[in-house]
Amino acid sequence: MNPAPHPTIRIWQQNLNKSSRAQLDVLNDTSLADFDILALQEPYLSFLGLSMATPNWRVVYPTPHGTHSVSRSRSLILVNKRLSTNAWNPIPLPHPDVTAVTIRTGNTAVHLFNLYIDGDHDMAIRAVSRAAQCLVLSEAGEAHHHVWLGDFNRHHPAWDSPANHHLFTTDNLERAEVLIEHLALFDLQQVLPAGIPTLEATRTKNLTRPDNVFASPSLLAHLRSCAVVRDKRPTKTDHFPVSTTFEVPTEMAPARSRRNYRAVDWEEFDKALAKRLKARAVPTHIDSTAVFDATLDHLMSDLQATIDEHVPEAASTPYAKRWWSKHLSKMRKEKERLARLDYRHRADPAHSSHAEYRRHRNTYADNIRAAKNDYWKAWIDSVDGKTIWDANRFLKRGATDGGGARIPPIWVESEGGQRRTLNSNEEKGAEFHRTFFLPPSTAGVPSGPYPAPRFPFKPITNTQVRHAIGALRVFKAPGPDSIPNEVYKHCADTLTPILGPLFRATFSLHYYPDCWKVSDTVVLQKPGKTDYTVAKAWRPIALLDCMSKILSRACGTHHFRFHPPGRKTVKDAWRRGDVASVVFLDIKSAFPAASPACLYHNLRSRGVPQEYVDWLKVKLDSRKTRLKFDDYTSDPFDILSGIDQGCPLSVILYAFYNSDLIDSADTSDGEKAVGSMDDVALVVTGKTFVACHDKIRRFMDREGGALDWSRAHNSVFSLDKFSLINCKSQPKRIGLGPPLTLSDGTVVRPSDHHRFLGVLMDQGLRFKQHVALVREGSCLVTQIRRLATVRNGLTLPIVRRLYLAVVVPSLMYAADTFLTPVRKLPGHSRAHGTVGHVRRLAIVQRQALLAMTGALRTAPTDALEAHAKVLPFDLLVDQSCHRAAVRLCTLPTSHPLAPHIQRAGSRFVKAHRSALHELLDAYHPWLNYKNTERIAETRLHPRWRPLHHIHVLEDREEAAADDQHWAQDGAYRVYTDSSDIDGGVGAAALLYGVGPTGSPSLCDVKGLGLPEVPILMTRDFLRY
Repeated sequence: MNPAPHPTIRIWQQNLNKSSRAQLDVLNDTSLADFDILALQEPYLSFLGLSMATPNWRVVYPTPHGTHSVSRSRSLILVNKRLSTNAWNPIPLPHPDVTAVTIRTGNTAVHLFNLYIDGDHDMAIRAVSRAAQCLVLSEAGEAHHHVWLGDFNRHHPAWDSPANHHLFTTDNLERAEVLIEHLALFDLQQVLPAGIPTLEATRTKNLTRPDNVFASPSLLAHLRSCAVVRDKRPTKTDHFPVSTTFEVPTEMAPARSRRNYRAVDWEEFDKALAKRLKARAVPTHIDSTAVFDATLDHLMSDLQATIDEHVPEAASTPYAKRWWSKHLSKMRKEKERLARLDYRHRADPAHSSHAEYRRHRNTYADNIRAAKNDYWKAWIDSVDGKTIWDANRFLKRGATDGGGARIPPIWVESEGGQRRTLNSNEEKGAEFHRTFFLPPSTAGVPSGPYPAPRFPFKPITNTQVRHAIGALRVFKAPGPDSIPNEVYKHCADTLTPILGPLFRATFSLHYYPDCWKVSDTVVLQKPGKTDYTVAKAWRPIALLDCMSKILSRACGTHHFRFHPPGRKTVKDAWRRGDVASVVFLDIKSAFPAASPACLYHNLRSRGVPQEYVDWLKVKLDSRKTRLKFDDYTSDPFDILSGIDQGCPLSVILYAFYNSDLIDSADTSDGEKAVGSMDDVALVVTGKTFVACHDKIRRFMDREGGALDWSRAHNSVFSLDKFSLINCKSQPKRIGLGPPLTLSDGTVVRPSDHHRFLGVLMDQGLRFKQHVALVREGSCLVTQIRRLATVRNGLTLPIVRRLYLAVVVPSLMYAADTFLTPVRKLPGHSRAHGTVGHVRRLAIVQRQALLAMTGALRTAPTDALEAHAKVLPFDLLVDQSCHRAAVRLCTLPTSHPLAPHIQRAGSRFVKAHRSALHELLDAYHPWLNYKNTERIAETRLHPRWRPLHHIHVLEDREEAAADDQHWAQDGAYRVYTDSSDIDGGVGAAALLYGVGPTGSPSLCDVKGLGLPEVPILMTRDFLRY
């Protein structure tokens, strides 16, 4: 339901003199929350080119803002979030000192231009005039109103006071005439009455009129007020604000209430929920869909009633600067009172009110800066081991202006090849729907026969439900039911006995409720895109019902983490004297385009039990979703294909979905396909690159190949986004190699590197580009330095923990792939391993150590590492690689990597060693697959407790006293001890028996010791 239109458009214009304190004063003024538009001239901009705002305002920058051709923008528009995004759109205008928006009211468009005109030229005036003419010509059938406002820096008797006749020079009047001529083109008339000053000179206190407001005559008929508000002048600026109100109805955004789940007493919440559910007498076994629906409805109503009772609604504040205080608001009121008094006595320069006003205004500005700094210092001092992740989120969020986000107008190509702009939310939603949700596949799907299931079907247990609830992340966006994860996590003991029977009944009844099939699809930016005016630069994320996500997570099975074998394949080819080509495939809209029928067929073909497949058929049938972006929510529509991005099962399901593409590679002919989800790479080997390219074409074109898979699975390849790397052991001699020409004529140009699964793969597999990118991209260290200043920064233990928990994992991502431990080999004087890579990455650690300790830049690195208690970087690499090697050597024999690990560790390769060879050779002979113990996982009930008690004592006196205490129980007691003396290790275990010396006999005791003899004789007993 859309809210009633607001009866007016309220505009507040202000020149801020580039002052941050002036802009903060404006943003934290609660009285401005009722204005629809803040038109700012000369706003504050940081060194990154970003202004300041609050989430209540959407920021509109000039069109060329942020480009290399513009040094600084001097115009800015803030649009209140209460104004519907469907009611306004930015106007593209190629000038850095002009921002413009169109506000639509029914069939009428109000074009508002916010100008800052330089005193030396008229380019901004001419740019606005051209843009206004284009708007009138492009929308000739629509009524238009124009508003030009801002800092015009023009003086003329038509608006200036006659007392400023000294400003009416010939040059000033000629420049003012240029403005008047362009105003006459659109018949714009002056709105602010003549003679009212808008600026007070800082030194002379002379009052002038550089700011102005002009509007169309048809809009002037709806004018309610236009006045200068002198007492509201912010600090650190000499311009007075101008308030303008037109009686024009505007569409408002729907109000959305939020609940504050951080202020909930969860113990009381759980008790109230348990009391309600106990009164319902919820069944423990569900045998019909009617009982299922009734139980689910009762559960949802009780949850909602408990939320209404115990979860308060979050108060919506007109400003969002946490450091703003009531004291500052009180000082601002006093400043405004003194400003009125100062203006009242303007004719008496000697009156005391002028000095008092100036003194209080400066004190107020200093208090704004102090309050902001004090809040920052207090937050820095409050960061500890528990809140360190708040600091991490603060660092990773990056620089923003703090304003609300908005999807810009979307460009599409019409049938005639012309570009068309989509401005309304309905048009954007239709384009996003067309882009995200592709039509279902019409290709036939085989119907079997299918192999026997690889594993039996097992009903979901309450333990699995409890684990699935425990894995939920808190404070995430909820689904259509608006019940967040926190409710389930804090009430797991109460809800698990109810959710368990419901989840089991979905399988036994072949039933999936309709409320679980409804989702909200949120439109988010794809990171790293340069142009967000096309629909492909955005991606859909499904917000599912939380209860259905718990069910999906409980159904998820464990799957192996594959170590990419592509590097080993290439090195094996080089060892044989061959070459290799790697082509990286790109699948368009992989998840939304997936065909459910093909997914069911692949699951059955891979041995998934029919019960799970039948459950998925019910789950994925008759789904509905709503698109949500900005303040817009579309009507529900059907989802005819695709896998929900946001479902815990989506990754596993797509792994089954594209398994046929991976398996279509002919390994006997030098082909191997590797990948994860929609990132797939084909590695082919051959004598020449021509032979490799022939194999790639056969892989694409043959029956059952990639193109057949694409047609059968409704997954279209983006051939223009394919990437090719021609790999040879000496890439400098061949360059990039020949291009690949596909059968349809598409030419894939080779490159020297490509990102695959987060790692930059290069021609020689030396990973120089990846190391350079990791080193240059370590902006986290720079961000940490901002928090670790000597005077007002984080303490050393917090910065150290932040470095080890955030920066080191980013540096060590896939370290076992491109780094090898640095070590000295017998008979060699030089270090062995990736010495250069480790040395380059160690520079990042040195920068972090300087930030931690605050030491001089010339301080030695080893001293910094000792004081910060951080391992040298080469040892960090060794630690990471050793951990990876231990994990590989402890994989079960059933793991797909097991034979590769066993073969790579059993023989030493002299030339073209892969990462697997280097990793296992670095820790040989202490670590190998054959002699490493593999401990089978044991799952125990959460309430399981061992039948024995373990006591570890500090010294022999405590052990003797403890032994006397436990001897009174008459239970069996086993004593263990071990020691390391003279290079030998010994261990013993002692068990006292009950009875006389002859029972058991001496022979019986010897018989008990005989089974231990083979263990003592075994020398190969090293275990990890």
